[in-house]
Formats: sequence, structure tokens, C-alpha cells
Amino acid sequence: MEDSFPITVAQTVALFLESIFYGIYLVTLGHCSRTLLFESDRFVLKRRKEIKWIMVTAALLMAIVATLNVSFILRHILNAFIYYKGPGGATAELSDIGNWVNVMQTADYVAQTAIGDSVLIYRLYVIYNRRWTIVVLPIMMWMANIGPYSILIPK
Repeated sequence: MEDSFPITVAQTVALFLESIFYGIYLVTLGHCSRTLLFESDRFVLKRRKEIKWIMVTAALLMAIVATLNVSFILRHILNAFIYYKGPGGATAELSDIGNWVNVMQTADYVAQTAIGDSVLIYRLYVIYNRRWTIVVLPIMMWMANIGPYSILIPK
């Protein structure tokens, strides 16, 4: 039976959709940055003490990881369709899960998820008046979720 959605088509569609969603993300990041860094009623920078630096750092890290992810999928498509001349063609190149681009895309996914989850835990901590007893279980669950991916870290 012929594959109705081959990996070459899937990766090309993934690049297209990820590019669209990345554009939407950049617009959202602009609004987020304005809210985090500027006064609400005018375009004046907040004082350093008023800026929530943890949230600014998280937004910046998530933007970097999202940019890397789009870059990696573009690199993978270029490797498969333009540069790879070996046996099996683009299908063989895209199917190689040991390829460094696939490994880095997995690492990006893990990093993005870990950053997003840590922001949610931080917000929970702030909402409940900075009580550690509230966030102990979510932190343990967050660490348990990240633990299996430690195999990605080179030794």
C-alpha cells in the first residue's frame, strides 16, 4: 500500500505551517514585549524595578527556541532536497532519526515545553502569595517530565 502522506510531503507541509504560526507568534511576542516593558497608557519604558524580569527572560528564551526550531526544519528540508545525493533520496534523509537536525528539533521541543511549564509554575507561585507548599508538587512533576530527556545532554 502506498503511503498516503509521505515524509517528504509531511516535512514540507510542516515547514509551511510552522512558518505561518511563527509569524503569528512574532506578532504575539511584540504585544507581549510591549506589555512587559512599557507603560500601559503610553509608549514609555517602565522603570527597572517595575519590569518582571523573569517573564521577560522566559519570553526571550521562548523566542530564541522558536526561531531555532523554524531554522532547523528549514535546514532539514534543504539538506534533504538540495544537498543530499545519497541512496534513497530525500525520503532517506528525512527518515533518519539519528540526524543531528532531528535530535536538535527534539531538544528544542523539550526546551520550549520546559520553559513554558516553568512559567506556569512561577505564575502559580505568584498567585498563591509566594507559598512554596503550593508549587512543590508541580515542580516535582516538571522535573519528572524533564528527566527522561537528559539523555540528549552529551556526556
